[in-house]
Amino acid sequence: MKIIQCNIEFNLFEPDFLSQDVVNLLKTSGRIYLIPQSLYSFIKQKIDNDITLNTTKYWMSCLDLYTSIIQGINSSKYLQSIQWDYKITIDEWRNNDILNDSRGRYDVIKGDTFTYTFKETNKYCFVAIVDDVNIKNSIDVELDDYYRETLLKASIDVDKAIYDEYINKKSITNFVERCSRIFTFMNNRYIRKGKKVNRWYNSFSQLSKISRKYIHLNGKYFYEMDLSNAQPTLLMNFLMERYGDFDKDYIDITSKGEFYEVIMNKANEMGIEGEKTFQREEKRYTYKRFDNREDVKKLCYQNIFFSQNVNSQVFKVFTTLFPNTWRLMNFELMSDISLAELLQNVEASIFLNIKPKTNYFTIHDAIFISDKSKKKWIENKVKKLLGNDLFTLRSDFDKQDELRVDFDIKVDKVEDMNVFLINDVHRKPHKKHKQHKQHKQHKQHKQHSNSTKDKIKDLIEKGLSQKEIIDELNISRKTYYKWR
Repeated sequence: MKIIQCNIEFNLFEPDFLSQDVVNLLKTSGRIYLIPQSLYSFIKQKIDNDITLNTTKYWMSCLDLYTSIIQGINSSKYLQSIQWDYKITIDEWRNNDILNDSRGRYDVIKGDTFTYTFKETNKYCFVAIVDDVNIKNSIDVELDDYYRETLLKASIDVDKAIYDEYINKKSITNFVERCSRIFTFMNNRYIRKGKKVNRWYNSFSQLSKISRKYIHLNGKYFYEMDLSNAQPTLLMNFLMERYGDFDKDYIDITSKGEFYEVIMNKANEMGIEGEKTFQREEKRYTYKRFDNREDVKKLCYQNIFFSQNVNSQVFKVFTTLFPNTWRLMNFELMSDISLAELLQNVEASIFLNIKPKTNYFTIHDAIFISDKSKKKWIENKVKKLLGNDLFTLRSDFDKQDELRVDFDIKVDKVEDMNVFLINDVHRKPHKKHKQHKQHKQHKQHKQHSNSTKDKIKDLIEKGLSQKEIIDELNISRKTYYKWR
């Protein structure tokens, strides 16, 4: 057994952390983990006290237990399959100040569930177990040859994915969790049908949208085609099959892909600015604004399509706009199946039956293809499966190329360490843009950033708090920290 370990101390305000040691470790052929330094020290101490524990099996049982917990997997049965006496290990981690004391509480309404959480820290280390390189495969559904090959043979640009996740991180804990999912993808490929629905879950769906940009096969990246206004569109299709033109306003707005914009406008008209909601990935309550499309989309999913929270502000806006739609939804909800399950089955009946003649994979309401020429064929297939053309498939392939990080890495000597300097970290240029337009746009962006920086510094000097500055300038916390 060979263990490679590299300490990292993350700085929220510094984007550079890819030292030569880290890059070399990421390129090893082995299982890779990102864990707190305190956990690594604890495992090492136990092995020093009992040399018989220094085995691949013991290392992996501890590291896989950590990985499961950081990804929010809290099933006792599953954790016991990793380490049969995991509760003893959990207690040891608690007693050594690695794991928090509380396991949380269970509250379906608020979204709280029993889970373990680790102490917050910025001191981590990458660990690679080099002698365990076999990829575990688990395929529980019937796949065609193109899908199967993609699942089993696709690779990921791990260094670019991790760097992109880091510069877009919401928190260190959030970043570490996403890294953990990247490493799981590298060593474990699976696909399975949902327990209650026909939707498929797979190795691709566990990755974040940022990481998925770097999946490739045979030298080709994958391009996403997703159903715009997916849940509103699926609901529209389901109700139209039963009730025809049930609500012309809802049908017209949704078929144009304007559902969320109309919700935003109506909320503004009703004087509703936002509402508090539980954010599962961040594991905390956040305030979602009705002038932000992504916030509105999340509110709709949580309070309308995946569960009906009649006391939420977004639900009030929805029922004010579309009373006929809600009346029929409410009638359909009297059956044994929930609306979320119903819509997921409609979704599965469409996207799991597209099957283009190219390498591809699916994630719920989206299909990812390696051959962009299949775009029109897929659009026609969706039209046939839906039975109408009242939908929009988003497929801006050039923009997807733009959003991929492109490295220009040089090595420099900083004191006693070789550091990878990531010069000109940029997105790939839009092929249709002329060169002079790129420079002009870049210059404007820079001026805007400097202007924001000056405003932030000015308000800091005036004694305003972080929250007051963010509210005053209508900027994100990330922008505040970038320019403060």
